[in-house]
Amino acid sequence: MKINNAGLQLIKDFEGCKLSCYHLGDGVCTVGYGTTRPLSLCRGAGSWKISKAEAERLLLSNLASYEKAVSGYFARPLNENQFSALVSFAYNLGGGIFKKYNWSKAEPDKQITGRMIQYVNPEQFRAGLTRRRKAEIALFDTPVSADRFYTVKQGDTLSGIGQKVKIPWQEIASKNGIKSPYTIYPNQKLKL
Repeated sequence: MKINNAGLQLIKDFEGCKLSCYHLGDGVCTVGYGTTRPLSLCRGAGSWKISKAEAERLLLSNLASYEKAVSGYFARPLNENQFSALVSFAYNLGGGIFKKYNWSKAEPDKQITGRMIQYVNPEQFRAGLTRRRKAEIALFDTPVSADRFYTVKQGDTLSGIGQKVKIPWQEIASKNGIKSPYTIYPNQKLKL
């Protein structure tokens, strides 16, 4: 799954776009929409300059690892808004955030949003981070109007379901966190 436009805009709004690098005292040099590199590779604040187009390219390139961090960690289905909110959250806090703090791979919605709001430190960024967490939670809680489901029947296979609903079976597997050997069960609700 890929971050949706709402999630991408959330990241852009909260990260802001700086075309000259800056330092926050966190050991990295930051430019664009939060793209970082080690401070040792930076000659000082303002020394790394990029264009707006480069900032966009870097953001989209960087997002792939955060999308992978979310889809590779959670073993429960996420709709595109939930997925995108968690990608924004991980982009801000690091792709290993879920493992580092031992989040359940099947964490229920209320538990996820209850945990997200707790990540608002350090003190000098508390107000902005609180606004960001609330925006991420609002996106997470926003239903996707196009969410459709299929209830698995005895004898169904992913490929057969895919043919029936005209969606590649690999996409169905991905949306539902189903990995090889692609086992499904009767009465299981699959997101389409």
